[in-house]
Amino acid sequence: MKKDETGSAHVHHVAVLVEDLERAQRLFTEGFGFSSGPIRENAKIGIKSVFLDAENVKLELIQAVAPGPYWDMKEKGLIGMNHIAFRVGDFEPALKKLEKFGVKPKGEPAISVAGTVWDLDPKTTSEIRIQIYKQP
Repeated sequence: MKKDETGSAHVHHVAVLVEDLERAQRLFTEGFGFSSGPIRENAKIGIKSVFLDAENVKLELIQAVAPGPYWDMKEKGLIGMNHIAFRVGDFEPALKKLEKFGVKPKGEPAISVAGTVWDLDPKTTSEIRIQIYKQP
């Protein structure tokens, strides 16, 4: 995992699945003072999303707008905290390090709205949805 100057792993963002992206964006920007990037669409996986920044955290708000993996989660009522994404320099060294703890990737890397992500198998991460994330 990429580490910051203190030696701690770098959490890139925490993702939250929401019912109404624009409403949630207003809540965090106007209510809590986050700054907002642009709303982006990823038709391949059926979402709209936006990254919000505050002094010590980056949130990704995701709204399922068409059938796909997030739509399935929404249909199951899994609105709220969705996953934690850790930024890595490269996938292979990160996966090799995590392999020591029995962690395995799930599927293949996928292009996201802001880079490439690889989901980790929740069965190997205590059922916590974790992604490793690599910027282009």
